[in-house]
Amino acid sequence: MYFTKFSLILIFLLTLTSCSDNKTSSSSATTGSGGYQGGETVDGYTLPPMPPKTQNDATLLGIDTNNNGIRDDVEIYIYNRFQGYTNSKVEREIAMQYAKTATQLIQSPETAYEDKKHEIEDRALDCKWYYYDTYLKNVTYSEGLKYRMEHDVLDDRLDDAIFNTKDRLKAYFKYNASMSGHVFSDRIAVKEACDFDVDALIEGTL
Repeated sequence: MYFTKFSLILIFLLTLTSCSDNKTSSSSATTGSGGYQGGETVDGYTLPPMPPKTQNDATLLGIDTNNNGIRDDVEIYIYNRFQGYTNSKVEREIAMQYAKTATQLIQSPETAYEDKKHEIEDRALDCKWYYYDTYLKNVTYSEGLKYRMEHDVLDDRLDDAIFNTKDRLKAYFKYNASMSGHVFSDRIAVKEACDFDVDALIEGTL
């Protein structure tokens, strides 16, 4: 669970070698990850406007205009990515829970183990597996594996959208380092791990 993903390493190395503290992005940029503009309504939910990239990337936590604990550009990315198919709503909520967790992980990452921040990350992972176990309970292992691969909610793409600057990556690496060398108990995929009513959103079984 607590390891550095190859895509993050690559981005980190590229960032160190190709980026300077003086960012070249336009402060009037309105397009974020995936080309989404923001400010529109998706599935009845009005998204915040896409923040200017330079201002949004100038601080560790970025811009969160609706104060829901998730950076606006990340929220826009999640709402636009997870739509248009069965269980998109539950997958979106799991991604939102993880994104909110990520905001907490990169704050004071050196003391993350002492602060038990891994427990809030575990909750998002447990919620994801409860969803998989519930929706896929009637299918074979290979069928379930295929679905999970096609619907990998907490994947590298989401991490890349969240930890998208040098400072955010460094803080996430420090968080992972603080977890190293410790023993963790087994996790249980239960609905109580979800910060939302997961059963109400899961559409039957596959």
